[in-house]
Amino acid sequence: MPGGRRLLPIIPLLVLASCAPRTEGVALNTDLTPVGLLTSRIRETDARLRTLSGHGSLSFETPSQNGSAGFDLTMKKPDSLLVQLEGPFGIDVGTFFLSRKRYVMYNSLENAVSTGSPESGSLRSMLPIDLTYDQMFSAFTGTFPLPDRIPPLSYSIAGDQFLLRYPCGDGTCSYWIDPDALLVRRLEILDAGGSIMLESETSGMIVQDGTRIPRRVSITMPREERRVAIAFSSASINPGRVSFDFTVPPNARSMAAPR
Repeated sequence: MPGGRRLLPIIPLLVLASCAPRTEGVALNTDLTPVGLLTSRIRETDARLRTLSGHGSLSFETPSQNGSAGFDLTMKKPDSLLVQLEGPFGIDVGTFFLSRKRYVMYNSLENAVSTGSPESGSLRSMLPIDLTYDQMFSAFTGTFPLPDRIPPLSYSIAGDQFLLRYPCGDGTCSYWIDPDALLVRRLEILDAGGSIMLESETSGMIVQDGTRIPRRVSITMPREERRVAIAFSSASINPGRVSFDFTVPPNARSMAAPR
């Protein structure tokens, strides 16, 4: 970034604790912001997000179809997510509930319901892109947790962001961290051969209750030419009460989850 920026020795503690703006005209320096301090502050800030409700839009692109819908979302850590989809003119499209043990997808237009264990393949009944259980939560909150109890392979500066690289299965996961917001602004998952399996970008920010979420999230799988984008128009972070009540008509027919 033109002009560069640097965090003064005492500033990292203040900036990472309060997300205050950095001083203009000075450059980031990993020596002044130890990796342990950075990762602990990111985890502490992420942990402040306990519940979430919001409204926004979802769009997707695949080789065979494109589409979009509005959504109302309710989330409670560590394992409850409810998304209600709405089409044009307020038409109810469907309801998706996800927990650690099961998912329920109800298609209002076809009056059909699918239930099962939240394995990656079965979750395509919600989004036309293969996401794991944890990645589904990340997609709808914009927070991508750093690997736990694993030291990074490298820690460096990329432009005006911190860059952390971790072992990730047979490949690597790279996280670009916004030092002001302590948000993952870009995630890149590579296989053992160095090819991109998944990449995600976040932008904007909604700040409440001492924590934050990105306003927009996009996830792309280049090999499959699939992409999903989620954008919040409004959100309430850590609301006092959240409800996961939903109804599936008793006459709904059962449908198999796409594989």
